[in-house]
Amino acid sequence: MLAEVPDPLASTWWLQLPDGSRRRIEPSGCLLGRAADCDVVLVSQDASRRQALVYLGAEGPHVVAMGRAATLLDGTPVETSRPCVDGSRVEVPGLQCTLLAEPVSSRDEEPSWVLERVGGAFFGVGERPLTIGGGSDDGLRIAGLPAHALGFRVVSDRLVVEFGVDGTIDGRSVAAGAVEGLRPGSRIGAGDPADPTHGIALRVIDGGRQHDATTRGVGGRTLEEHVTQVALEFLPHGGRLRLTTAGRERSLYLADRRCDLVACLLQPPAPLSPGEFVPDDVLLPRVWPGKPADRTAINVLVHRLRRDLVRAGIDGCALVERSAGGGATRFTLGRGASVEVR
Repeated sequence: MLAEVPDPLASTWWLQLPDGSRRRIEPSGCLLGRAADCDVVLVSQDASRRQALVYLGAEGPHVVAMGRAATLLDGTPVETSRPCVDGSRVEVPGLQCTLLAEPVSSRDEEPSWVLERVGGAFFGVGERPLTIGGGSDDGLRIAGLPAHALGFRVVSDRLVVEFGVDGTIDGRSVAAGAVEGLRPGSRIGAGDPADPTHGIALRVIDGGRQHDATTRGVGGRTLEEHVTQVALEFLPHGGRLRLTTAGRERSLYLADRRCDLVACLLQPPAPLSPGEFVPDDVLLPRVWPGKPADRTAINVLVHRLRRDLVRAGIDGCALVERSAGGGATRFTLGRGASVEVR
C-alpha cells in the first residue's frame, strides 16, 4: 500500500535538527546561516551569513540556495530553488536536517461562512480551507471539474476565493489564478455553471461581518487604519516582508518578482508616494527590466502575490489593490505608516 502523502497546505512543517529539536517553518521561511539573526545559526566557517532558506510556497515547501558553499537537497546540489517533500534532507555546511510534515489538528469550530450550491446543498468554511473540484483530495468533490478548481479560506474575517480555473464573480469574468475577496450575496461560478456535471454555481449566503468596503479588515476597521509598519528585506532570489497590523507583526518570504513588485510599490518614483496607485507603465520597466511584459503579466503577478499573502494569514486582496478597470496598483498603507526597504 502506498504511503499517504501529506497535504502541504494542511500541514505544519518542521525542520528537524540532528539533536532531535525542531524549528517550525513559518510563512516568512526558516533562514539558515552564520549571521546571528538567522533562524538556525550555523557554526561552520564554510557557511555563508545567509546560506539557505526553507520556505512555504503555494504548493508546499521549497529550499533556496543563497550561500557560496553548496546547499544539498537529498544529496543533490540546489542551484537556485527546488521543491521539498516530507522526509527531504537539507544539508548545509556543518549541518544536516530533515523536513517533516505534521497534520494540522482539526478544531470543533462552527464554520464562519456558509456557501450554497445554487439549487443544492449548503457548505461551511471555517478554520480549514475548503477546496472544490474533481480531485481525490478536494474537500468537496464535483465530478467533471478539474482538481482544486476553487479554493476558499477565511482571512481576517474575510472569505477569500482562489480560482484554479477560469470563472466568474457576480457575472464578472475572472481568470485562473485570481484571488478575490467575497461578501454575503456574492455569486461564484466555475467551469460551466449551467451544466452541473461540468461546472458549479455557488452563492455566499452568510458569514463574517458585512464587508462594505474593499479595505474592510479585522474588527470592523479598515486595513488602512491598522497597518502601521512595513519592512522589506532583500535576500538572494527574493525577500522577507514584515507587516505590523494592530500591534501584531506578520511576515512571509516573497520570491523573485513578487518581491520586486512590492519594492516598487513601497518605493515608487517621485512624485508618487508609498501607498499611492503606481501606473502599469511605471511598474513594467522596473519589475521586468529589458524584457517584454504587459498588463496581463502584472495581473498574474498581483494574483500570485495576493495568494502568498492570503496563505500567510494576511488579507492580500485588501493589501494589494488594483485600480478600477486596472492600469495601476497600490500597496495599502495607513496614515503615517513607516516603510523600510533594504
